[in-house]
Amino acid sequence: MIKRALKAFTAQSFAAFATTALSVAWTGDGLAATSGEYQRASEGTEVVLRKTYPKKARIEIEGTGGLILNQSYVNSLLFGAGANYFWSEEWGLGVEALVASNSDKPERKCLESFYNDPENVVGAECGDGSDLTGRANFGPAYVPIRQTDMILGAHAIWNPVYGKQIILLRAVSHFDLYVLAGGGLAMSTNWPQQTRLKGTERANRGTFNTDPAVRTGNPGAAASETGLYGVDGRPDAESLTSIQGTFAVGQKYHFTKNLHARLELRNYLLLGTRSGFDNFFALTGGLGFRF
Repeated sequence: MIKRALKAFTAQSFAAFATTALSVAWTGDGLAATSGEYQRASEGTEVVLRKTYPKKARIEIEGTGGLILNQSYVNSLLFGAGANYFWSEEWGLGVEALVASNSDKPERKCLESFYNDPENVVGAECGDGSDLTGRANFGPAYVPIRQTDMILGAHAIWNPVYGKQIILLRAVSHFDLYVLAGGGLAMSTNWPQQTRLKGTERANRGTFNTDPAVRTGNPGAAASETGLYGVDGRPDAESLTSIQGTFAVGQKYHFTKNLHARLELRNYLLLGTRSGFDNFFALTGGLGFRF
């Protein structure tokens, strides 16, 4: 009885062992084959470089809009257009023309209608003159101001990153990260600093005579002298064309094979200005068509 039980147990154990060995061998072969196929699929760079939205040998036409960020006295909105050509997936060349729509900031308007108030009797610092009293008058301050009018340039584009991202686990967007560098010309309007009232030898601002009865030599303009303060009292403007260099970083989002949007932060360096050079930053965006 015991011998029969031992024989049956031995036979069952051998059968289980043989089945397990065959299973492991088959699974190992399967895994090896699968592993080999996965390794072959991931070898090389072609798997990664097979882009959904390629750029090589294609031309892009773009419309651009933006604004200059770091001007103290003028708001400048930029509008323009450009074209790019890519001879590879990483490198391209482009040209661009931008024009500026300019408006004065409140700070400039206040400086140009600033008050001289030797007795501190006027509560406001600047205004239309309706609140002037005593010896207070207009003492405009005209600081040097450069206003950008137009920018023309050519640039090289390096596009080292192409990728895609999942938005809210529902949509996939494709994008490029790029660096841009180039140069060209910048046309601007310049107002020099002015410390005398326009067309006179009288000072804009300064120290009043200690004797209120003595008015000769006091700085400033009366409210009735409207041509000596505000916009009319500005120094004569001059037009200036400067060499400009630019450097930018940006991101481009692809929507279809032909349509994309772009967001970019750009730095401009202007040479040959009154101060030797000027530097400003612009934030721009645009829509483009690729064909």
